[in-house]
Amino acid sequence: MKKKKNDIVWEDSNLMEPRELKEKVNEASKEQNYNRHQSFYTSQKKSKRKLTTLKPIIFASFSAVAIGGILGVLLLSMFTHFPSDPEQHSQTLGTSHAPQKDNNEDQKIGTKTFTLPQMHGHVLQVGMFAEESNAEEWFSIYDDADIPTYIWEESDEFYLFAGLLKTEDNAKQAAEKVTEKGFDVFTKVWETNEQDIELAEQEYEWLQSMVSQWETSLESLQDEDELQSDAWGDLLEQAPTEMPHISELVEQIEQIYEKEMAQAEGKEKQLILLSIWDHYARLPTD
Repeated sequence: MKKKKNDIVWEDSNLMEPRELKEKVNEASKEQNYNRHQSFYTSQKKSKRKLTTLKPIIFASFSAVAIGGILGVLLLSMFTHFPSDPEQHSQTLGTSHAPQKDNNEDQKIGTKTFTLPQMHGHVLQVGMFAEESNAEEWFSIYDDADIPTYIWEESDEFYLFAGLLKTEDNAKQAAEKVTEKGFDVFTKVWETNEQDIELAEQEYEWLQSMVSQWETSLESLQDEDELQSDAWGDLLEQAPTEMPHISELVEQIEQIYEKEMAQAEGKEKQLILLSIWDHYARLPTD
């Protein structure tokens, strides 16, 4: 039977050829893939657009958190180390007028309070003056008379001593020789009291040895023996290397030892012991 020209032809897939059906399927698959790709691309663009929009907000948030953390640490540190006491606060600023700690406190580390022993002897006193110039004038007068003397200042008075001996009897015998030369003289006990002083233990031990040597030398002068200068030399060699409190005394004894002790004769030996005693009595006790 022939088809008419105007008849409508209905295509049934069941009636399609395999080749035609395959081409239809491929076209449908390509269109589906294209739509899926377009959907993914559109989604990626939206995500990127959202991320770009959120970047400044995220950066600002992290910056604020970081700055806040740093400021918090600094404030905590300030309040932790800032003195709560107003006096300490003013000291921190360098404007305090409160009494400061003793600057010598560090120097007193390792020191103790020791009591210096009392010393005494019998002196030949030939004068006492209110003015040093008067004492010096009489010093020259006695020196011209071959009577060596020593000026000892004590309580704003200037004493002129012509000798130092261990016992009262020896002092009186020595005084008679001065009287024979036409000068007034009398003997008396001269002593220095005990005094407390801050010293390192080595300094105190050396001072004890010095006082012991001084007493030994004074006793040896009873019969006008030698001053034991060698023993004084050994004592000076044993002086402590660190001696901030007695360094001046040691230096003065060294000068006496080097310049006077070996050449001293007669009464000059007694005056040397008077000089050492005088310097010892003037050790700073503050």
